[in-house]
Amino acid sequence: MAADRAKTTLIVSIPQDAAEGEQELLLPVYESGRVLTTLHLPVVVKDTVGIAASPYLSNKDGWQLAVTLTNQSERPISGQANAKAGVYCKAGAEEPVPFAELAPGESGTVLLPMAQVMWRNKAEVLVTVGLSDGYQKTENISLDLSVSVQDDDVPIVDGVASPGEWDDAPPINLKWSDQATKLSGWAGVEDLSAVTRFKWDENRLYMLSEVRDNTWDQRYVDDQIWNGDSVQFGLDMSRKDGKGSANYHEMGFALTDSGMSVWRWTAANGLATGRLDAAEAQAVRTADGITYELSIPWTELTADGKAPTVGSSLGFSMLVNDSDGSGRRGWMEFMSGIGSSKNTDLFGELVFICAEA
Repeated sequence: MAADRAKTTLIVSIPQDAAEGEQELLLPVYESGRVLTTLHLPVVVKDTVGIAASPYLSNKDGWQLAVTLTNQSERPISGQANAKAGVYCKAGAEEPVPFAELAPGESGTVLLPMAQVMWRNKAEVLVTVGLSDGYQKTENISLDLSVSVQDDDVPIVDGVASPGEWDDAPPINLKWSDQATKLSGWAGVEDLSAVTRFKWDENRLYMLSEVRDNTWDQRYVDDQIWNGDSVQFGLDMSRKDGKGSANYHEMGFALTDSGMSVWRWTAANGLATGRLDAAEAQAVRTADGITYELSIPWTELTADGKAPTVGSSLGFSMLVNDSDGSGRRGWMEFMSGIGSSKNTDLFGELVFICAEA
């Protein structure tokens, strides 16, 4: 470089397989064949293609994997994608699925088949993307398959799961022994278990819990309903910003001697704790337990009173309390962070989807 400070522009090619993240580029400066100095230049390496995935439910084809690909390079890309392996699910097409050319900064979505063979609403898949220039990237993606299904034909909140009313809402199951917490002598699904389903529309969140319980006992009201047979659940409203948020709701409901009681112990977004009078709730005792139905307006949940968008998620955990006559003996839980401690780090996710025809 000349002494008059003339500028020189260098174009440096980064290998496609370079590790993503902050790196240091070492650039030696030569004069007459000898190194004068070495420049240490900080650079941020972005992979050629970004991969994200979320569950997608089709009434015709069942579970699919919606893989969103983002072109993070400065040139157009095209190629194909496949989910070659799965844990707790069967994933992958016989042939890779091609995707259309993506301009720099552009994103596109590819639907890949995923059989509904799920373990506790969790799955892991290996998604492989191959570009037309030979570059290949494989990413291990964890999925939460606890979902709330958008439906304009909303359930009637009457404590009865009428035929066809909840069929398209996948179940969240409480039936495994390691979900039984402090339930000494738990005797299996007849003792205590539950199947829960969620739906939503632009106005409300809907919840069904069908509980099997061999001994009914609920003699408490309001903030004490957790001592008897009841359901509690938490929604982390800031999960998009990461785990561990203090901006969450903890709510619960029970059938008491004076009717349904819906209570909020912890409130997010500046909303009030206490009775949730805006909620609709009904329960019907059955031969082997109880069926609850609940709906809550979004004005009692979100900061702006609006419903979530399709594909978004909230932190989620729930439990079913059990009393056999002398107060709470324990509970069955899906995820954690409510019963033994208040910790949204332990929440899973509830994904808001639209089941396509």
